[in-house]
Amino acid sequence: MFNDVLILSCGSDSDHPGPLEGDDDQHNAPPQNEHKEVPLMEQRPPRVVRRSPRKHSSQMVVDQVQASVDLAQMPNSLGESRDSVHQQVEPGAQSHSSELPANSTIDAETHFKAIGELQKTKDELEKAINDRNEMQELLESRTSQLSVAQSFMSQTDSISVTDLTRMVESLNHDILQLAASFTDIRKIRRTRRQNYMTEDQIEDFQRNSQKMIGKYLTTALKESKPLLEPAEPEVEGLAPLEPDILIQISVQVCMVRCCRLIATTWAGIQGVGPNYDTMLSKIYTNLSHADPVVARRWRSMTRAQIGITAGARKHMMEFVHKELRNVLIVAGWSRDRWTRTPVSLRDSVSAIIDLTIRINIAIGQDIVSIDVQPIEILPETRFDSAKMDDTFADSRRPVDTNTSSGRVVAGTTALGLQMVAGVTTKMGSRIFLKPEVFLKSVSQKMKH
Repeated sequence: MFNDVLILSCGSDSDHPGPLEGDDDQHNAPPQNEHKEVPLMEQRPPRVVRRSPRKHSSQMVVDQVQASVDLAQMPNSLGESRDSVHQQVEPGAQSHSSELPANSTIDAETHFKAIGELQKTKDELEKAINDRNEMQELLESRTSQLSVAQSFMSQTDSISVTDLTRMVESLNHDILQLAASFTDIRKIRRTRRQNYMTEDQIEDFQRNSQKMIGKYLTTALKESKPLLEPAEPEVEGLAPLEPDILIQISVQVCMVRCCRLIATTWAGIQGVGPNYDTMLSKIYTNLSHADPVVARRWRSMTRAQIGITAGARKHMMEFVHKELRNVLIVAGWSRDRWTRTPVSLRDSVSAIIDLTIRINIAIGQDIVSIDVQPIEILPETRFDSAKMDDTFADSRRPVDTNTSSGRVVAGTTALGLQMVAGVTTKMGSRIFLKPEVFLKSVSQKMKH
């Protein structure tokens, strides 16, 4: 009822038309008949005034109590004392407030205590949420690590041993073809070689050649005088060989040694340095002692990350050219003879290196179930038919095994392939491809 709108006239009370003097009928008429005499359209438009209604004292008390309740619900930092609110209540309303129910009053202290408990609960909830988020992040991290570990441990071979064996056989065939091509060059002269080099230089080339093809073949090259009248050998028990066969065997042995080094290197021949390659090999050996399965995965990942770059391949080419040159100079070539080597021979060497690099990737990265290594039989090793084949086994008569030098290896002419037993580099119990060797007894057979 306090929100009613009062309608007032535009003029003052004195301007309002009243009863005329002496007119008793109009004076005694009911007040409502006064408005009927004035036409409705002639009245001024009423002015609407909205005023705040004056509240009853009891309503004010209720409002003040509600204010106290609201005050009790406010935080401590924003609240005021409930007593200060009651001091604003009109004196006449105090008696009415005492008539309110007892449960209308809220104990502020109890409420503040409840607020504190709620704040404590909120802090604990926030801490629990933070802990949960940390656990979620840890779970995601562990899940990611587990996924990587599963991928690491479940890695399988991307190439079969059978395919790798075919690659090695193809490499041996290419090496044989290259060696046979060198026998077609008929311009090797000892006299011309001596005119271009001193004896010290010749001895230096001989030492380098001996590291690659062994003492026996190096001495045979030195004393055989290719394409000239064979001279009597200076080494006891050494018979002169046919020049073509000697050159072919020497090139084969040299290329087999170079390819074996390239196929087993970690970072490329002369590409990073022998110390770096040796360090990685030792790390792999130590890991293999602890856990061979993990070690093979580590080997595959490490080889893949290092890779064989174009620069490493260039060093490999230089390495092979240098070793071949050392052998051919001992056989009679001059130092500048290699620069005039036919392009076809250089292309053949390049193709052999590329195939050897693919074998390196296969045994280093692609095969992780076992350790596979190419086999090269070192010179002066006793011949064992269970582990190696004789290159000339089908073209010569049986050799008397009682002779001391009849069953000794002079060099390896074709690479083999084996599964490495444990962490050693010795031949394992399983050989996928036997290496072929050239025996010293071949010279005795040719002598006859």
